[in-house]
Amino acid sequence: MVGEPVFSGGVFSDTIEGGRSGATIALSRQGVCARTSGGQEFTIPYRQCLVEIGGFSGRMVFCRTEDRRVTIFCEDRGFPSALAQASAGLLDEPLRQMLRARRRQ
Repeated sequence: MVGEPVFSGGVFSDTIEGGRSGATIALSRQGVCARTSGGQEFTIPYRQCLVEIGGFSGRMVFCRTEDRRVTIFCEDRGFPSALAQASAGLLDEPLRQMLRARRRQ
């Protein structure tokens, strides 16, 4: 994760004790990567990443695998634009649509 944009966030997975952990989120060439404080690592390739925006604040970005076995989340204001840029445009449209829908609410 050295030299890549890094954010604070978390990850949901059945492989984590309690199902959830805080994590350092990095946007690498391979995809959205999360490393928990316990050292577990999770990566969701951009082509397999489903994005949602919501949470209590309405601005949490959730990056999920299709089977929902792994969800990486981040609330940092700069995360959506960094995610769009890091994915080389693959996630631009889904993020744009969700941000528009959130603004309408």
